[in-house]
Amino acid sequence: MALQPTFFVFDSVRDGKGPTLKMTAKRYTSGKSSENSRGLTLILTHCIGSHKEQWEPAIERMFELQRSKPPHQRIREAWSFDWQNHGDAAVLNREALLKRPQGVSVYEWATALAEFLQSPQMRGHRIVGMGHSAGAGAVMLAAKDFPPTNLPYAAIVLIEAAMVTRAVFNSQLEDRMEQMNFAVNATLTRRDTWESRETAAAWLAKRYPWSEWDPRVVRLLAVRSSTSVSQDRADSDRLIAARLTAD
Repeated sequence: MALQPTFFVFDSVRDGKGPTLKMTAKRYTSGKSSENSRGLTLILTHCIGSHKEQWEPAIERMFELQRSKPPHQRIREAWSFDWQNHGDAAVLNREALLKRPQGVSVYEWATALAEFLQSPQMRGHRIVGMGHSAGAGAVMLAAKDFPPTNLPYAAIVLIEAAMVTRAVFNSQLEDRMEQMNFAVNATLTRRDTWESRETAAAWLAKRYPWSEWDPRVVRLLAVRSSTSVSQDRADSDRLIAARLTAD
């Protein structure tokens, strides 16, 4: 059964570091899954340089795998979030981000996620946090201000978690910083403009690490996380708006 996505925009808490940023998300259900109040609600976060839609093939597969399970083991709904300077959020926050040269830390993303976890939207939900790489850190940090006896998650799934203890990090500081700088520089310097989304998908599919990815995820990166640009600013804004409202 096909996924049923709904697009959301959330205002983040004002932190004094610049203009308030928005966080974007998609809520996925399948069939009548949202009626299963005993089911699980997945909270999904992505890695650096990616976007919320990267999870769609995995979400679809998880819905398929649990369909025959008891109600309390089925998925009620899945929420996938964009970091405030990634994906649709980056488009919405474009002007604000230009005034924040320091960027957006994972702590700020985690704060926005924590607000969502405490919102009426999640009241009564059995939540499973699922984070990939830097997103794993966001999932964990989002829970840091909850009392140990009242954590927001029923379970946590961390994939390639970019986390170590402070003691281990400091004991290998030079190596850790080298790895972090490599990841950041690779993201900042990689090609980001193509003649079309089809050209982008073909280019990515031939190069590491994307050549190792599921082809569906590569295509989602090229199609869903890109936006049209133009020398004509007004035209650019019109195309971006069309891209967002198409959801």
